[in-house]
Amino acid sequence: MIGPDGLAGLRFGDDVTSHPELLTWSPARCRADTPDGAYVSGVWIPSDERFLAGEFIPEAYFGLVAPDGRLDAVKLLDTTVSTAEGIRIGSSRDDVVEAYPDAIRYDADTSSVFVIEGSVGQLNIEVVDYEYDPEFDGRVRYLWSTADRTTPPEAVGASDAYGICPV
Repeated sequence: MIGPDGLAGLRFGDDVTSHPELLTWSPARCRADTPDGAYVSGVWIPSDERFLAGEFIPEAYFGLVAPDGRLDAVKLLDTTVSTAEGIRIGSSRDDVVEAYPDAIRYDADTSSVFVIEGSVGQLNIEVVDYEYDPEFDGRVRYLWSTADRTTPPEAVGASDAYGICPV
């Protein structure tokens, strides 16, 4: 279950290396050069086989960003994981509004991001429009939780930058 403060029993800032029952380090994934010229490699993926995915994102149904081994962000990649209120990728805009009536809403050109504040992070639920993705028109396309409380959050629909790799 994802929430504004992390995923399941992991809260933002927790040491993910101490949870091998939940997470496995995959050094072969996410190899890239960073804008500052450094080279990074690896990403934390679920240990539980129920969360291993298929061919599109073969490593996981969700990904964790954990610089220095501390949980910093969780990004859902499939409908498998939901919020406590049952919101998941594919839920309707009406479902989001009903589940989170006090969410702060930010509108972008092709989507709306609903922000739910937590004690150490925030949950971001992005509902896209037909122009961005006809298949998800009026539905949740991106769902992520982060320790970064930047508001308004950058809408993925406006940037096309979404994934589990830290760069």
